[in-house]
Amino acid sequence: MTTPLDGLYSASLGPVPTATGTNVATWFRNVDQFRRYDVADRDQHVVNARFNHGIGAALDASVGVQMRDMKYPASEYGRNDHYKQLAPSVELNWQPSTTTSAYGFYSYQQGRQHQAGLQPNGCVVGNFYYFFSDGSIQTNATGVAPAAPAGTTIASTQQVLASNWTTLCGPASDVSPLFPTSRTWDESQKDRNSVTGLGLHYELRRVMSDVTYTYSSGRTKVGYDYNAAGLGLNPVQVALAGDGWSDLVFTQNVAEASAMVPLNRRLSLRLLYRFEDAKIRDWHYDGVSENPMPANNGAYLDFGPQGYRAHVFGALFRFEL
Repeated sequence: MTTPLDGLYSASLGPVPTATGTNVATWFRNVDQFRRYDVADRDQHVVNARFNHGIGAALDASVGVQMRDMKYPASEYGRNDHYKQLAPSVELNWQPSTTTSAYGFYSYQQGRQHQAGLQPNGCVVGNFYYFFSDGSIQTNATGVAPAAPAGTTIASTQQVLASNWTTLCGPASDVSPLFPTSRTWDESQKDRNSVTGLGLHYELRRVMSDVTYTYSSGRTKVGYDYNAAGLGLNPVQVALAGDGWSDLVFTQNVAEASAMVPLNRRLSLRLLYRFEDAKIRDWHYDGVSENPMPANNGAYLDFGPQGYRAHVFGALFRFEL
């Protein structure tokens, strides 16, 4: 029969397994406490503030800030805790005459979010699971307790039976054979972004010219934490895994100049020059250029996003009917 069970697949997987030696891990879609992707429950608070002030007859300034806090309740795994974001900005506008104006601005944004996951272990019917004080786990079918790792003691023992595996292995707990909390990992992400811009507009008789410059910078740091003993990692693996990825980095410079020249009552010419320079660092592609073929008959097709530099020259005609 196929019986819908809490935390289990209810699709046609055949009879509920009861035979000794059967690993029933595939009967669980995920840990019970996992935040489903179709759950949009959250509490959000957003505060916006802005202040404008005329400093003089030709100069005014504005300062603004946005604070955002988003809480994800009722979830231990998946996205949880708070998503926080702070974004202050400042802007100056200067217009000394009817033909000349300039502006400058700076904006900054920082945010952070957190999520947690749990690496499954196993749930074999008939097996005994031994939970040690350092978070490590061992299993056997004999019921004879194994020797404890140095400096640890057995904290608990569980046996998976045909009568209890549906409830014993589904939820995460300190003594769950499939989802022991010692195999939990935590991930945090911190973002910092800033944009700085300057601009000048000048009119010389009928010719209108503009010069602008923008600098953008973004950096994302991803870090994680885990119990190496609970995950069964040796010192070499721990050293390779570390505690986070290298930063994601993006910087860009954009400069643009243009001039609008009227040729007659209906026709005008716009001359344009644009320069872009960007640098990109993406940890997803670390080491690819040194090892583009990590497996037989398998190769990366590219080395990921690269920095670039571009010059654009243009001449555009405008005709008004």
